[in-house]
Amino acid sequence: MNLISNCCIAGYLYQQLNEEFKNPFQWCFISPSDLIFLIRNYKKINFSKTNFSISKEHKNSVICDVDSRIRLKYIHYIYDKDITFKQSNHNIKSNRIIEYSANKYKERLKRMSEKPVFLYVDKIHQSYTGDSLDFIKTETEYKKILITDDKDLLKYNSNKLLVILDTGARQTDNNRPFDYANKYGKKILEFVKKS
Repeated sequence: MNLISNCCIAGYLYQQLNEEFKNPFQWCFISPSDLIFLIRNYKKINFSKTNFSISKEHKNSVICDVDSRIRLKYIHYIYDKDITFKQSNHNIKSNRIIEYSANKYKERLKRMSEKPVFLYVDKIHQSYTGDSLDFIKTETEYKKILITDDKDLLKYNSNKLLVILDTGARQTDNNRPFDYANKYGKKILEFVKKS
């Protein structure tokens, strides 16, 4: 399973299955426009061409520019037990987080061989306004999954697109990806595995 999501839900689903991550797009945010670009250009992107840096907005987040086209924002690595250490020097910490993030990316990239399935949770972050229709209408050979609070989008369900309606709170709850994985994990995984 090569599940790529715009938020951390895919990471939680891999954990439920007790599987290794099959791509480097785990524990990060991907903007709607970058996710759509990724879907449209998946076969053309040079995933080995990366540049890592510390986010200017959030000092504990790592930015990864992939092929100068897609921006990933890793927000969880600062909390990994492998990266935590006692020094308080910000430059040492920043360099260590960048190196750690780059190593995780490369390690997971080596496992990325299966066809991807793209999962988009709309309105997951305040800066993501919910480009659900663009996601739905992006033509691709790959399967897509949408979690949305817009019931009008249910009509787009098909054998290549799973639309899940969730009317819970949006934008204010950082645990939503975890909750979605628990609530809809079985349905998502059945759709992913169905040929």
